[in-house]
Amino acid sequence: MRFLNVTRRIIESGRKIILYKAGRTEAGAKAVASHTASMSGNYEVLKKLLKQRGVIIAESLDEMEDLLRVFSLLSHVKPGGKRIGIFSNAGFECSVAADNLGVLELAQFSKQTKSKLSKLLPSGIIDIHNPVDATPQTNAPNYGKSLEAILEDDGVDCLLAANVAPTPFMENLPASPEHDEDIEHEDSYPNVTIRVFKNAKKPMVVSLNSGPMYDPAVRMMESAGVPVFRKVDRAIRALETFIERSVE
Repeated sequence: MRFLNVTRRIIESGRKIILYKAGRTEAGAKAVASHTASMSGNYEVLKKLLKQRGVIIAESLDEMEDLLRVFSLLSHVKPGGKRIGIFSNAGFECSVAADNLGVLELAQFSKQTKSKLSKLLPSGIIDIHNPVDATPQTNAPNYGKSLEAILEDDGVDCLLAANVAPTPFMENLPASPEHDEDIEHEDSYPNVTIRVFKNAKKPMVVSLNSGPMYDPAVRMMESAGVPVFRKVDRAIRALETFIERSVE
């Protein structure tokens, strides 16, 4: 009871609590009891009590990591609603994101936004709707301008910007004699994304779904404070929790 009272006071002060509870199973509870017996007990009962008090429960360590990332790096923005814009250069990413909306709603783009996007994206092959599949032919500068157009739309409350890295149009690799990409270029994908994020007044998360050769691009964005995820489903689930717990 003391623990529950403390969580209530913390949340009433305007802060958030993100919790992962170990000792959920019989075997886990025995392990917990050997260390801190006072923290063992029926997990489902405890989870229900904590959620009633506003505690954010992580169901896995991966989710715990994701929630800590999004709540810390988006603490400077307050979402105005649950309407999301989804933009990617791959249709698969768009589909996965749409499958994991949760409480989020797909925003309806204004005519002005659709007009801006139609001028920025490859003509003749893209049907402008949300989620936007920009295809691998879209280059990094137009990718960034598209994100700006979506964020400027009054009907959009938050943004998921997903990217499948293996395309030379994005410049996602460090400079090398083996290719023409360079993440240090002013208009590389990491730099474009960093600029958009820093100017955004709405919550925005990024997914860069590719292998370890793209780790330098991820580290570059993370160093600038951008919430970057390596899988699009983890990105949208973390954003969904942030929006749900920020919009009352």
